[in-house]
Amino acid sequence: MTKSIYDQLNAYGTVAKQRFVENFSGDALDTDRWSSEVVTSGTTDMSDSVNGGLDLATGTTSGGRAKIHFNNVRQYSPTGSAMILVAQRNIDANNYSEMFLANDYSSSVNAEWADIYHRPDSTNIRLQTRDGSGYNNTDTGVARHINSMAYKLELKSASCELSLDGIVKATSTSALPTAKLQPVFRNETDTTSSRSLNVTYCEAYNT
Repeated sequence: MTKSIYDQLNAYGTVAKQRFVENFSGDALDTDRWSSEVVTSGTTDMSDSVNGGLDLATGTTSGGRAKIHFNNVRQYSPTGSAMILVAQRNIDANNYSEMFLANDYSSSVNAEWADIYHRPDSTNIRLQTRDGSGYNNTDTGVARHINSMAYKLELKSASCELSLDGIVKATSTSALPTAKLQPVFRNETDTTSSRSLNVTYCEAYNT
């Protein structure tokens, strides 16, 4: 029986290394695994809707931010790992939604990451890679939207790929992270209306 997206994308019997799967089900976030953070206003609660998963809601204060991460427990290789997730944004305008494999959950200027990048300063979804001293943005050619989508970030020895609904749409070969990584999901608003990012599935593994 197929139990995960990984099983569907890989040959039967292929065992992923250091792998976790999160379905974001139940009535509360699994705090044995995830740490959460709210800035100014916001919540990191399970959605009260069918298949709503986790709702990262910003609240109604400009600059409001909601985030979850592994509290800097970094289990994933910068040269051989992948993260697959299914997520949906509720409103596109004024919504900063980012889904990372990152070294530091604080998103500091010296952080290293591979980032699925939805921001108002770009018409399209972008892949951003950062090595701690510089960054590279790669346009997917796919417009930002509010539809549910399956994303895959894959870090290889000399590149990082972003796939959207199973199709590779962006590849970065510069400013690649070199430090160990963790999943980080972040949602922020720059208006006085709440913005939400619903995450219904996530898995990460070393390749």
